[in-house]
Amino acid sequence: MPNQPSGTKKRNNENRLIAQIKKQKFLNKHNYNEINPDKQRNFAMEQHLRFKTDIHNSECPLTVWTNWNEWLYVKQLLVNNMQEALSTLSLWRQKYRDQVPVIIETTFYLVEGLIITSNNSSVKEQMLSNAIVRFVNLFSNLSSKQGVGHMSVNTTIADCPKILLDIRNQISHKRFPHLELLICAAKQALMWLKLRYWDKQEAQIEEYQTNWLNDCKKIIPLLLKKKEIEEREVTHKKERVTKLTQLNNVEKDINTTVSSVVSELKGPNLSFLLETFIMKELLVINNNNSKRKKGNNDNFNTNRQLLDLLDSHLDFSVGLLRTIIIIVRDFEIYSSKYDISQKPMTALNIPITLDMIEICFVYFDKILTNLSKTKEKVKLSVDCKELIDFIKINETELMQEFLTRLEPYHQEKSNTNNNTPIFIPPGCSGSLILSSLLVKTDIDDAFI
Repeated sequence: MPNQPSGTKKRNNENRLIAQIKKQKFLNKHNYNEINPDKQRNFAMEQHLRFKTDIHNSECPLTVWTNWNEWLYVKQLLVNNMQEALSTLSLWRQKYRDQVPVIIETTFYLVEGLIITSNNSSVKEQMLSNAIVRFVNLFSNLSSKQGVGHMSVNTTIADCPKILLDIRNQISHKRFPHLELLICAAKQALMWLKLRYWDKQEAQIEEYQTNWLNDCKKIIPLLLKKKEIEEREVTHKKERVTKLTQLNNVEKDINTTVSSVVSELKGPNLSFLLETFIMKELLVINNNNSKRKKGNNDNFNTNRQLLDLLDSHLDFSVGLLRTIIIIVRDFEIYSSKYDISQKPMTALNIPITLDMIEICFVYFDKILTNLSKTKEKVKLSVDCKELIDFIKINETELMQEFLTRLEPYHQEKSNTNNNTPIFIPPGCSGSLILSSLLVKTDIDDAFI
């Protein structure tokens, strides 16, 4: 190919420079950042501090929701209270724009367009039109990845109503349809997202919880079997060999199961599975069993061996204590603002009752007593100091109850080198429910 004249090269460089300037102006105007190292670094640090209890995971995944419990709560709000759901979705977009999945952002635009009230109907038409175009463009992105050339083919495969594609084409190439038609189309799009994303994701989360709890429960029979084999008396050499083989097999099964359980306790999964263990294992109430309401010793004794085993890999019991404190604190704040008989506080889609709060205190004492028997005093004192500091930012009546329980296990002398305050960004001090339901200062503090 012959060399281009120097004038042509100069014009091409100028055009390329102009295109880059226009692109940067567009990104700045719409608050987009292709690469923002400072923002990414700050976000990664915030995620690390948010999940600081997971000391074995150096790279916490970047997620816009604190854990799957917050995601479940937003999903519930999309059915019961779209205005509160929109406020949380908006918070995710504002704070973590680069990490918001496109399907979450599409849900935000659809909900925003449906619930907005404006005297100027053209504003609502514009918002709904943009939301519908964004929704249908989801299938354009999918089709390019799968090698399908025509968008209509992919929308048919995805069982997307054809009217949405027709309306999108009319918006893009002709004029805005009537407002009533746009509202109907937006509701259909939101229903498609609910059935194909939100409901399916919720089912996968519940399956994930169930499988993890079942893996935990598998450990207990294996520990009992190991103890039974160890206590069995043998006399002959052949029996000793058989006993040793059985012990090795059981220990192998225990290690495999424990590795599977512990491997899931990373990043956001740690706080979520701690909540799962408390809500779906410890706080399950049988209304026909009055002893259970006071805290069933048999249930705790059954899980005690499991807690001891998990504590040998990471501070699982300390995480349980912290989560119990958060549950009680959030319940106390929530019940002071809302009538829990009409609008109960929920976690993992489970309503929290006063009976559950009573059981929280029972298990808090039991877990703390068990830790005092199995953990070194110095290490336990450090852990208790962190819990005490966390409690002191929440001056409430029930929090004082926790302080009374923790102070006997805290030794000031052992913590002389551990007085540096830990910076926690706003919103990261931990909450079982969404901050939109609580006053911001109730759950946030710069230092703990």
